[in-house]
Amino acid sequence: MKFLENIKDKINLTKIDLLCIGLLLLPLNLTLAGIFFIFLLLSEIYKKKTYDLLFKLEKTNLLIFSFLFISFIQISIAIDPLLHIAGLFSHYIVYILLFLSFNKIIKNTDEIKKIIKFICYSGFILSIIGFLAYFYIISTVKFFEYEIYGAKEYLFNFEIYNQQQKASSFNMNPNIMAIYLIITFFTTILSKNLNIINKNPFYLISISQALAIILTKSRGGILVFLLGLIFLFFKEKKLDKNILFFIPIFILIFYIYWQTYEVLILSLFDINFNSNKLRLETWNICLKIIESFPNGIGILNYEKIYPSYIKYNQQYIPHAHNWILHTTIESGIFASLIFFYTYFYQIYLLFKKKSYFTRQYVIFNLILILFFLFNLTDYVLTDTRICILLILIIFFAFNKKIVST
Repeated sequence: MKFLENIKDKINLTKIDLLCIGLLLLPLNLTLAGIFFIFLLLSEIYKKKTYDLLFKLEKTNLLIFSFLFISFIQISIAIDPLLHIAGLFSHYIVYILLFLSFNKIIKNTDEIKKIIKFICYSGFILSIIGFLAYFYIISTVKFFEYEIYGAKEYLFNFEIYNQQQKASSFNMNPNIMAIYLIITFFTTILSKNLNIINKNPFYLISISQALAIILTKSRGGILVFLLGLIFLFFKEKKLDKNILFFIPIFILIFYIYWQTYEVLILSLFDINFNSNKLRLETWNICLKIIESFPNGIGILNYEKIYPSYIKYNQQYIPHAHNWILHTTIESGIFASLIFFYTYFYQIYLLFKKKSYFTRQYVIFNLILILFFLFNLTDYVLTDTRICILLILIIFFAFNKKIVST
């Protein structure tokens, strides 16, 4: 692995620099960003001390080991074992190793502040792309085509996913864009209160993200975003002045696009609304699949089993639109319980830490809760960009270096 270190030294970039560059590239091109994250992972993961971090048998690690152990056993019962193995590594093991590598790469509070700042910049870049897509200013660019499992993919995919004039990004649909911006928006709120970003850049970045969230017209995204703002407004008096600033902006947006957002708001409570009806049908089918396969069908195997359960007049969708149901179908009931217990155990631990660092506790816990609520009616865990942001948030939440900020 010395050649990795030699390359890094020659271009005179620290690993924090590479991590920040990767964050800036996430909204632009996942392949380019992935090169930086893989470089960081490979340059650290071979070191013995990184493995030592994994084998400190705390409760969380035991839960993770249990989930991974069950997942390895499921190779024998997966519909497509190769897909299951690929999903196990790409959806879980890579992120666990990347999370552990952060313990070696990120060494002090200043580096944490720098990364948080670049998460905010990443959301700002994405919001600008969203505006350009919303007004049809930028178009699709794809090159270096290849095939995987019979489907066409592109090494560099600058595809604007735009339906019915919604803010979106390169190969990122409005729902995924909304939750990405929600994570970066509340990180921006945190950065202001920790004096990581100054007043003027804060308002420019946060307003851009807030507007872009609204323009995605993602019903789930807008709902959890507003819930997060309301929570902060009543929970933290120190955050009130920042939250109050966004009220006239939302009033203006909803006034201009009232007819559009009136339909979105009312549709949340309309069972017969096409999207709601489709979700209810999907969840009903998912429950039948779980009943038939309580031990799971294998990670990434959802798309292989779902078509056999739908009637000819029902619409096929590639995921369960529910994090719990999707994970249970793929990993089984027992492994799913372990997985979500682990997730909520982190939230519980943050509640216990609130007396030590109130501001960080509020924001980090809020992001984890909003992320879960959003995924009750969607499923965005297949998007690498979202997962990288999420594990960074979890890493910061439990990193002792940030307590003193």
